[in-house]
Amino acid sequence: MLWLHLHFYQLSLEHCAQAINSEDPWVVYQASSNEIKQLNHSAKKAGIEIGMGLAEAAALTTPLRITDYCEQTERQLLNYLACSLYQCAAEIALIPPHSLTIRIDTLTRYYGGVNNVWFALKSLLSQLEHQYHFASAWTPEAAEALARAQTNRFFTQQADIKKALYSLPLSRLLLSSKQHHSLARSGVKHVGQLFELPGTELGKRFDNKLLQYLYACRGETYPQRLFYHPPEQFDEHITVPFEIENTQHLLPYMTKVIERMGTFLRLRNKATQAVELTLHYREAEATELTIRKATLYFSDDEWLQLITLKLSTLILSAPVISFQVTALGLQEVGGQDNDFFHNRRHIFARQQLAGKLAARLGESSINTPKWPYDHRMQPDSKTMTHLTRYYSDLPGVVLKQPAPLSGTPKIEFGPVRVETAWWSDEKHKRDYYIAKNQHGQRMQIFREDNRWFINGWYV
Repeated sequence: MLWLHLHFYQLSLEHCAQAINSEDPWVVYQASSNEIKQLNHSAKKAGIEIGMGLAEAAALTTPLRITDYCEQTERQLLNYLACSLYQCAAEIALIPPHSLTIRIDTLTRYYGGVNNVWFALKSLLSQLEHQYHFASAWTPEAAEALARAQTNRFFTQQADIKKALYSLPLSRLLLSSKQHHSLARSGVKHVGQLFELPGTELGKRFDNKLLQYLYACRGETYPQRLFYHPPEQFDEHITVPFEIENTQHLLPYMTKVIERMGTFLRLRNKATQAVELTLHYREAEATELTIRKATLYFSDDEWLQLITLKLSTLILSAPVISFQVTALGLQEVGGQDNDFFHNRRHIFARQQLAGKLAARLGESSINTPKWPYDHRMQPDSKTMTHLTRYYSDLPGVVLKQPAPLSGTPKIEFGPVRVETAWWSDEKHKRDYYIAKNQHGQRMQIFREDNRWFINGWYV
């Protein structure tokens, strides 16, 4: 087994920075324990440290921006991160409020190696723009210990994992202060020393819960994990870090939510023409707004423009403390509205483009490729000539009859769903993929009745 642990140590601070890009010292403060939980570079440069009290931190620098820590907000942000990472990996276990672990070894066949898996995850994480510490190991417990030590290494070899784990100070393990004190009195200061102790001796001093944790860290047992499953409907509730009196200050938070909604819909091949926006106040009654579009085609910029126009006419009855975005009436995007490698375009957009070209070049200069609306029908040679001429991303050779797929090619793109016969009692759906076999040949494949078939070849 191989697991990757990600520790997002600045979630609350990054959530605040969406609206204000301040270079002033900024900290996230937890009043219940009187300690600084997170801080930015300016605060660290001023001498403020994690765990410091507020009075001591305020004495070191002026001005000091302070945001209250809210564990529930971090849990929500962690769920949003898991939903985004779900497009790369399915086995994700949450460790609230700010960590998660991902099983890597089950993805190697799909990505073609553990390093390719890490490259895909790292690329997605860079787009999410969150700071994190990470490490990989044979179990989630071991990976978490290495990440807590800020190892920031993606290990693939057992020997490297063991070397890094055994050299950790004992404080990186999730032990109680009493257990730390007891082990320190015995002269145990590093993880390696603890792991070398026989189980019988540990069993005399500690309870079964600690023993199970240590065995998991050593990779001798594998406790079961409850994996994250994304919701079926898009409904996000965002708590803003400070009261907002101007609707323009809501837009940075709206931008992030709309981006996540776009990812959510694309992964499910869904679309929506209406979004419900609910603004919550501390005492006044909530304001509900419904924003509608004329087409199903999803565009981040278009949705933000519509939301901006809607908010520009709104006068807030009180400062906003949170807001909720809900996608209404999700609909599946039909196969006729999309194509491989391109953003989905609505049929009206194509008609508008054809009209502009005809007006500019003349109708005799415009040719339109044809494709049978029912994908269960086999295209004739004339139709295929048009398709391969105008759409290089379609297979150059389409088989007369789908052929059974042999081997385990690597999927490079997909799925793209084609749906037909919706008007009849024999509604049919099929998801197409582009794959590359061991000989470097690309093919269009699909799955039906738990079997894979080749639909065509790219030449």
